[in-house]
Amino acid sequence: MGIIGKLAEKFSPLFNKIKGGYFGILITIFGLITIITCIILYSLSEPISIFSHWISDLGGYITNSGASPNGANIIFSIGLIIISILAIPFLLYLTDFLLSKNQKLKFLVFFAFIFSIMTLLGIFGVAFIDIKSEPIIHTAFAALFFLGGMTIMFFFSLAMLFNSDVSNKQAIFGLICSAVPLAFLASFTPYMLDGQNVLTLVLSVDPALGVSRFLEWMYLIALFIWFFEIGFYLIKND
Repeated sequence: MGIIGKLAEKFSPLFNKIKGGYFGILITIFGLITIITCIILYSLSEPISIFSHWISDLGGYITNSGASPNGANIIFSIGLIIISILAIPFLLYLTDFLLSKNQKLKFLVFFAFIFSIMTLLGIFGVAFIDIKSEPIIHTAFAALFFLGGMTIMFFFSLAMLFNSDVSNKQAIFGLICSAVPLAFLASFTPYMLDGQNVLTLVLSVDPALGVSRFLEWMYLIALFIWFFEIGFYLIKND
């Protein structure tokens, strides 16, 4: 039994009570509740839109105009911590599920699992270090989250393509979701080629970056949809 099998065995008492797929659905539910609550609280101090604000702005101890976020930053951090905790059993269960089926190219599943760890580290970092007080460190953790989230969707979906027990439609769905964060990262390319600093871009309130901000929000939605859909798939096929 490999290390993943041993880890899954440790969680077996939990999985015997709650199917692993439910954790994916809970991630989406808690994620949406967190984001919507933060938007409402933040908007009491400053108008907010998916074109004018980054997601990380919800976790700042002050708004872009310097006002209090009305506790949005606290809700943001608590929500991310809860999501991270829920993601641990879900990603482990998904990994063990694929390896227990007719999985070819198992290294793809292992890659996805490794990047899952990177993603969780990024989420924890973003939860505890806000963009206003420590912008450099926050941006580094945010990069781990965005790159990791994109990569786990890609590698898990690619692994599903090489698993005869999993529908190709399921795999293609995940690959489409992973293309959204790729578009988000690509949106920075013109600015980087122009020699602009990434940190400066992230901290900028320049309206010209509206498309990048929009794509960041679309990435978050794609990630929530992926967790929900994969969770539902696991429940049906467990």
